[in-house]
Amino acid sequence: MNVGKAVMLVLKVLALTIVMLVAYIVAGILFGPQVESTEQAGGDLLPLLIVSFLNTAVLTYPIMRSRWSGWRLVAVVFVVLFGISYFMTQIEAVVFVTNLPSSEIRVILLMGATVAVIFSPLAVLILGKMRRSTAEEGPNLRLVMPWTEWVWKLAVIAVA
Repeated sequence: MNVGKAVMLVLKVLALTIVMLVAYIVAGILFGPQVESTEQAGGDLLPLLIVSFLNTAVLTYPIMRSRWSGWRLVAVVFVVLFGISYFMTQIEAVVFVTNLPSSEIRVILLMGATVAVIFSPLAVLILGKMRRSTAEEGPNLRLVMPWTEWVWKLAVIAVA
């Protein structure tokens, strides 16, 4: 990768970090708890910026390497972001935290869906994967395996 492409990738990741931060803020405004003071809200901004950067950095690699593009990739990014960051953690909360109200879980899931809906299409667009690529044309031989192999591999992933 040449220097120009590396700089562009860094700028795209920074832009997507801001997009995710704004998505978190929008979700918090729509569904989150009401903040008592602006000082409290300002204190939460730096950790939220760090989380936004880390999530963006982790999601950028598979988006860039994906053979898929367009709305198909947007849907996958949505499922991954929402599924791992929100849905799976709330399943754990339901199982292990017995005194958590279901209304709170519902609000957290709505906030997560909002973040994923805002971030997913913009991530695919900003990273230049909205248009169909030529790599998508042929079959992906890495994923050709019997359904039994899929089942045991997904079971191992779920347990891990």
